[in-house]
Amino acid sequence: MRFLRSDSYENALVLAQIERIALANPYVQFECFDDQKRKLFLPASNQALALNASKERIAQVMGNLFLENAFPVIAQQQRMRLQALCSFPAHHSNRSAKQFFFINGRPVQDRTLASVVRVAYGDSVPARRFPLFVAFLEVPRREVDVNVHPSKTEVRFRDPQTLRAFLMTSVKTALAKNARHKKNIAAVLGDIADTQPLSSVPPSSAVPSSSFVPSSRAPSPQQASLPPLPAANPSAHDLSPPSEKTTSDSVPSLPALSARAERRSFDQPDLRQQHDDSLETSPETNLETNLETLRDLPLGMAKACLHKNYIVAQTHDGITIVDAHAAHERLLFEALKREHAEGRIPVQKFLIPEIIPLSSSDIELLQIQVDGLPRKAESFGFFFESFDDAHVSLRGMPAVLKSSHAARMTADLCALLCESERDAESLLSQAVVDKILSRIACHAAVRSQKILETEEMNALLRNIEREPKAAQCNHGRPTTVAFSLKDLEKLFERS
Repeated sequence: MRFLRSDSYENALVLAQIERIALANPYVQFECFDDQKRKLFLPASNQALALNASKERIAQVMGNLFLENAFPVIAQQQRMRLQALCSFPAHHSNRSAKQFFFINGRPVQDRTLASVVRVAYGDSVPARRFPLFVAFLEVPRREVDVNVHPSKTEVRFRDPQTLRAFLMTSVKTALAKNARHKKNIAAVLGDIADTQPLSSVPPSSAVPSSSFVPSSRAPSPQQASLPPLPAANPSAHDLSPPSEKTTSDSVPSLPALSARAERRSFDQPDLRQQHDDSLETSPETNLETNLETLRDLPLGMAKACLHKNYIVAQTHDGITIVDAHAAHERLLFEALKREHAEGRIPVQKFLIPEIIPLSSSDIELLQIQVDGLPRKAESFGFFFESFDDAHVSLRGMPAVLKSSHAARMTADLCALLCESERDAESLLSQAVVDKILSRIACHAAVRSQKILETEEMNALLRNIEREPKAAQCNHGRPTTVAFSLKDLEKLFERS
């Protein structure tokens, strides 16, 4: 007994284990008592379809809010099969307790697999936050050893690298198709969240009726066929080159939007993007016509900019609030990643170089060479020359930045390079590259103190709709929050 911890802690472990077993067995009723008090009751499902039974059990354990904010992951590679429900990037937790893995119907705890899923989410989820998921993996029984640990909660795979790559690719591919999901106000306000019974959750807001069946009762290959896994590189959608040229006379598609054009569209009135007449707001605009037009605009039309940062837009079934700075930062970040991958970050050269004071260690750091390859700051659009022992001369920097950003951005660049050295990370690693590009985007993004015109706000909304990852900023926080009319009616107690 002396090795046991407090009663509440041990009870929590028991309940968590029961939940794991219950998720794999939706047709079994589970009850847990403590001192004759029922702590847990999970009734057996009477649904004929395994899909409906599993949804009912997942709702019991994870809550209806998870079903409403989750997308299915279905993939098959050789003899491996994955069926999972993963939360949208905007729906995450500060604990990893609600991450469930099942291997051939057996509940397991594998931190390595959980970390693979977390890496697949990347910067779509804030640091030190965890996505929620229920994942059922099927692998040939001879490929997995279940006798690793006496508790049978850990397993060992014959080919772990192939399994991890399959899991990573599957989650990233499904996430790329669902990254545009807006954070609903029901996930923010506790008095609205999870108020509907399971029977009232519409299928369209939860899981497609033909998309998710747990591995414990999965149909045979003759009963259900899975879509083939795309053969494309899982990160191809992040760094894909632009497919067509654009001009300032038309609304550019986001993949072809350069960071320079993105900055000018907000800073220079003569280069603002043009829009359809339906995007213009005027007293004569017919409301009914607007409502029909809004059906084709997921983020709606801008109506106001509050506190010099928050865009309020009307949609066909509610309103959307957008954090202008965070959204613009993500757009610039994605554009910079594409330009860096192609080695063509636009640079503005200075007629008169900027003289920036730095320490001798920072000056040395800017001349770093990694693995014998010259990998200086030029790859990010910064051109430095030695000036003296305490200063450097900046001859050029990324075009998205203003000259007023030079000193601060140079200091940040040195700090990031120093951090990568201290953490033994190569400057060639994508993690370090993304950190530097994210910092550039943060400096270049439209400031919260800038009053945006209606034209500029609508331009930002349209670009957010085109960018798959724009629903979260570079730090994983949501950029848009949606209020449906139903949510508004609940807030004002009209329902």
